[in-house]
Amino acid sequence: HLRMKLVLSLFTLSTAIYSIEGFSSTPTGGLESFKPELQTTAENLVRPGYGLLACDESTGTVGSRLESIGMDNTHENRATWRNLLFTAPNLNKYVSGCILYEETLFQEEPKEGVAFVDKLKDIGVVPGIKVDMGLKALTGGGPK
Repeated sequence: HLRMKLVLSLFTLSTAIYSIEGFSSTPTGGLESFKPELQTTAENLVRPGYGLLACDESTGTVGSRLESIGMDNTHENRATWRNLLFTAPNLNKYVSGCILYEETLFQEEPKEGVAFVDKLKDIGVVPGIKVDMGLKALTGGGPK
């Protein structure tokens, strides 16, 4: 069911993008040029037998995990923690994509200095980012 929801979400997104008339993000005439890339990415993400790794924990949440084992919540320790996830043996045989936290987009592997995004791409895992601006009250929606 999750696979179908993801496919439908990506389909909905691609349909919405391609139905915007008069919008041009490139000199060649809009977003149509991105359609093959979006389709390939969607197909890679929903391959049978693969899952998504949700490693989009905030600095505070990762910090709580680190502190529970006696480590300080530092940038270097968070990078080491995430590196442990991304260097798991055969990760790319089971995981098609990783949902990342914003900090992770700019982090590098602690020893070699390779960006995590590049490390994931190199092994065929699609990096993505959680887009979450927090909860906002809706007009007329009440206090919740």
